[in-house]
Parts: sequence; C-alpha cells; structure tokens
Amino acid sequence: MDENKEYCPFCRADLQGPPIPKEIQHHYGATHGSRKIGIYSREEDRVIKWQCLYCKQEWEREK
Repeated sequence: MDENKEYCPFCRADLQGPPIPKEIQHHYGATHGSRKIGIYSREEDRVIKWQCLYCKQEWEREK
C-alpha cells in the first residue's frame, strides 16, 4: 500500500498518524492513520470537510 503523507493546506502541518499494523492495513486501505478531523453532515450522512488538528482551519473533502 502507498505511504501517502498528508499536510494541512493552511499551516502545512504533517497530518500523517501512526502506522497501522501490517496485518490489518487491508481493512483501512492505508499504511498510516490520520490526524485530520472529519466534519460530519447528518443531512448528507457523510464527512463533508476536514479540519486540521493543529490550526483548526477547515477545507472541503475531495469527492
């Protein structure tokens, strides 16, 4: 699986979380967790935005 680094588009903080154990990575489709916060919409029943753990800025989720 790809090891994708994630950064806040505002403060450029590294948002890559801790490694996910190899034996369960297939459940997540990722090698690492994430430190970005999902902003959930009940109306749409999904995460519609992300928020940076550090600077608290929000940005739209890619569809």
